[in-house]
Amino acid sequence: VVFRDSSKADFVEVSHRADRALGTEDDPTDLAMAMDAKLQHLLVDEFQDTSMSQIQLLRKLTAEWIPGEGRTLFLVGDPMQSIYRFRRADITALNKIHSLLKGATVPLEQNFRCQEPIISWVNEIFGQWMNGDQDVTQIPYAALTARWSPPEATPPLGVHWFGGQRNTSSGDIRQEESASIATILRHIKASEWQGRET
Repeated sequence: VVFRDSSKADFVEVSHRADRALGTEDDPTDLAMAMDAKLQHLLVDEFQDTSMSQIQLLRKLTAEWIPGEGRTLFLVGDPMQSIYRFRRADITALNKIHSLLKGATVPLEQNFRCQEPIISWVNEIFGQWMNGDQDVTQIPYAALTARWSPPEATPPLGVHWFGGQRNTSSGDIRQEESASIATILRHIKASEWQGRET
C-alpha cells in the first residue's frame, strides 16, 4: 500500500513484481512467453548474493530453454564475498548450483589487484581461519595467486590493528585513530630514509 501510494518500490519489491509478472513455470504469462522468445543469453554477476526468490525468477526465465539450442546462462560469484543476508541472499543457492554444474564451472584463482606479499599474507591467515569446513553454510577459503609483482624495493607487509580505547566518544576514537596512523607513517618515513643522504 505504501509503495502504491508513494509510487515507489524498494529492491525486494521490484524482484517480487518481476516474479509475479512472469506467472508460474506451469502457467507462464504472455510476458514470460515474449521474454522466452527474445532471451538468448543471461549474465548474473555477484551471484553469491542471490536470494531464493531471485533463483525462482531465473528458473522462470529459463524454463523453456532446451539444451543444445545455443542459449547461455553465465553466473559469476565469489562465495567468500557473500554479505547481503539482510536482502535474503542465500549462499546455499550458489553451493547447490555449483555442485549441479560440476563440469561447467571455471574457478578464478588469480588476483590482479594486489601485490604478492599481500596475497601471501591473506592466503596464510585466512587459510587458517577458513579451514575447509564443508557444511553447506560455511565457505572454505580458496587460495589465490598474485599476478602483480611488486618492485624490488617494496617494504615488507605489515598489519596494524587498531581497536580504539573503551569508554571513549566517536570523536575521541577518530582522534586516537588519526594519531595512531600518523605514528605509523612517521615510522615508515624514518625507515625509508634511514641510511640515505639528505
